[in-house]
Amino acid sequence: MSFSHLAFAQSPVASQEFTVGDYAEVEVSTSGGRIEVIGKSTTKVTVNAIAYVSGRRSSNANLDNWSITIEEIQGKIVAKAEKESNMGWLRGGNNVRIAFEIETPVNTELNARTSGGSVSIENLSGNQYARTSGGSMDANNIQGNVEMRTSGGAIRLENIEGQAEVATSGGSIRAKKVTQGLKARTSGGSLNLQEISGSLEAKTSGGSIEVLLINPIEYIEVSTSGGNVTVEVPENLGYDLELMGSRVRTELRNFTGSSSRDAIKGAMNGGGIPLKARTSGGSVSLKYYKATS
Repeated sequence: MSFSHLAFAQSPVASQEFTVGDYAEVEVSTSGGRIEVIGKSTTKVTVNAIAYVSGRRSSNANLDNWSITIEEIQGKIVAKAEKESNMGWLRGGNNVRIAFEIETPVNTELNARTSGGSVSIENLSGNQYARTSGGSMDANNIQGNVEMRTSGGAIRLENIEGQAEVATSGGSIRAKKVTQGLKARTSGGSLNLQEISGSLEAKTSGGSIEVLLINPIEYIEVSTSGGNVTVEVPENLGYDLELMGSRVRTELRNFTGSSSRDAIKGAMNGGGIPLKARTSGGSVSLKYYKATS
C-alpha cells in the first residue's frame, strides 16, 4: 500500500497546519468522501479538505450548503465536513463530496468517520478507530490496536503490531501479519488471514476462509455458512479440536477423541488451545507446519 498519489498541494478547498510535537490526536469526519491519513517524521499535522464533483477533483465546487471546519480543540485536531441542508439537491450540490488528506506525526491516535467513502491509514503508532457506511478500508504499518467497520466494502490489514477488530456487512477481509489477535467478521465475503498471532475469531455468512497462524494463543474460532475452511497451525502445540463440515480433512497426530467423515472432536498433543472450525456448506481442512524458532 502506498500513499504516493496523495497530492497535498493540489487545490484543497480548505487547509490548515498545526504544530503538535511528536504526538497527536486527530478526529476527522465527512458526510460523503474518503479519508486518508499517513504518519510521517514530522511535528506537524497538515489537513487538506479536497472537493470532488461527480467523482472529479475540483477547486471551484459549489460549497454553499457545506460546513468545513479544521481546528484545534483542547489539544485535539478536529476536521469536519458536513452538509448544512438539503438545498444542494436543487443546485446540483448533491454531486459534491469532501475528502480529507492528512499528514501527522507517526505517534498519532485517530478517530475517523465517513458516511460514504473509503478510509486508508498508514504508518501510525497508537490506537486507531475508523468507520464508514459505504467504502473500503485499509490499514498498513500500525503499531497499536485497530478497529475498523464498514457497511459495504472490503477491508485490508497489513503489519499490525497490536490487536485488530474489523467488520464489514458486504465485502472480503484480507489480513497479513497481525501480532496480538484478530477478530474479523463479514456478512458477505471471503476471509484470507495470514501470519496471525494471538487469538483468532473469523466469521462469514457467505464465503471461504483461509487462515495461517504463526503463534496462536488462547483460542481459534473459524466459521462460515457457505464456503470451505482451511486452517494451518504449528504442529508442535496442543489443541482441543472441534471440526465440523460436509467433509473434514486432516492428519490426526497424538489424538484422543472421536472422528468421522464430517466431524472431529478431541485432543491433539495432549490438548491445549481450543480450535473450532465449522462450515455448513463446504469442507474443513486442518493443516500443520513445522515452526522455526
